[in-house]
Amino acid sequence: LGVRVVPVGLHFERPHAVRSRVFLRAGRPLWAHEYADTYRRDARSAVERMTADLQAALTEQIVHVEDVDMEPLVIEIETVYREDLLSKTELSLPQGSKFAREAVLSGEIAKAVAALNDEDPECLVHLRNDLLSYRRKRELIRVPEELLADQDLPSLRRAALEACARLVLGFPAAVYGTLTCGLPNRITAWFLRRKNPDAARIHQTRLGIGLLVYGLYFPALLILVRPWLGNLGTVLFGASLAPAGLFALAYWRMWSRERERVRFAWLLATRGAMVRRLQRERQRLIEEMDRLLNEYLELRERTEAPGTSLT
Repeated sequence: LGVRVVPVGLHFERPHAVRSRVFLRAGRPLWAHEYADTYRRDARSAVERMTADLQAALTEQIVHVEDVDMEPLVIEIETVYREDLLSKTELSLPQGSKFAREAVLSGEIAKAVAALNDEDPECLVHLRNDLLSYRRKRELIRVPEELLADQDLPSLRRAALEACARLVLGFPAAVYGTLTCGLPNRITAWFLRRKNPDAARIHQTRLGIGLLVYGLYFPALLILVRPWLGNLGTVLFGASLAPAGLFALAYWRMWSRERERVRFAWLLATRGAMVRRLQRERQRLIEEMDRLLNEYLELRERTEAPGTSLT
């Protein structure tokens, strides 16, 4: 009877990426003794009650969308509205990293969509149509949402100079990391695609495959270079492999971001009117979602106990 079950939710920043950060949320424990009296009267009923309570507690810790038809809308709202929500001082969000606050917001967005769908489904139909139209226009010119939301719009010259400054210095180290660690990384990715695990197991599967592939590749590489580098050189070379590989991964991600930023600056310089029309459309969507946010918070205030609201 001293057993307690703690509901835990895991949120991966980049579910399919190497070295993704993880935000862990733990809820209020469920104590076995709270179900003891029910269990003595009806064991099956006690098990069903505890299972239902645990499922509800777990749902509170993760991003849970009950109606799968609503999932595309939840994703679109999160994509467009999350940065604006993070800046709202009237929302009480957990202290800590931006990633932790984003994880909490993701769950709240899903709850808000479910509540508003019950209260006023027609408003969500209009919002979904407008968001999908906006996304199609954004994808047509291939501009990431975060760049459209950025208020500090770079000139083409400035974006190009900043990209060069960030990228040139790290290029030799990134090439070294790619040449030494690129092959086992690709082999690991190939095996992962072949195995195709579900989302809940992708990280542990990648870890298992990676340990096997790198565990065979690195010793073989060190044996191969030892005649040329000698004992001390081989030790230093081996010590550099993991940091160089991780740096290369981070560098190429940075290169992708900088390339998008330069391309966006080029679009501003050559097709600025079209980009600004899209930004105005985005602003109208933000204003509509602000209105729905206030509607949701009022709904929560009417229906939930004090202290449970996001405000």
